[in-house]
Amino acid sequence: MMSRIYVKNLPKEVEEARLRDVFSKKGEITDVKLLRSMEGRSRQMAFIGFRSEQEAQEAIKYFHNSYLDTFRISVKIVRKWTLHVKNIAFEATEKEVRQLFSPLGQIKGFRLLPKRHCCSNALVEFMTKQEASNAKMALSNTHLYGRHLVIEWARDGNSL
Repeated sequence: MMSRIYVKNLPKEVEEARLRDVFSKKGEITDVKLLRSMEGRSRQMAFIGFRSEQEAQEAIKYFHNSYLDTFRISVKIVRKWTLHVKNIAFEATEKEVRQLFSPLGQIKGFRLLPKRHCCSNALVEFMTKQEASNAKMALSNTHLYGRHLVIEWARDGNSL
């Protein structure tokens, strides 16, 4: 199962291809996402996906507090910041629910769960804890098709 690491304090001029090359020493890289500001400047942070959690953990052990050029980098595992959204009206579509959450942060994963009894549920996974917290707080009093959305932190068993 794929696992992501978060790397910060990168050189401003580093490119995704270089990160892929450097970090591939510890496993198969699935993706590299260099974070940029709205103006396109490097935020000196990146998310790097590995094929397995074991490879991601090896990369953390090997690269945390190491140097990339003259920059001492910090490497940590990315935890899943998932919200469990309950009490969604049957009429609501996946697109409508996703549109409620997308302005509040970068959605890493989304799944509308099978309908049960009188309503549906969804899992919404954000890239950061702060984005998930902001979404939880901003939408805590939201109604969709006349139903009050109940938004809670997903338990470990509830994942995408």
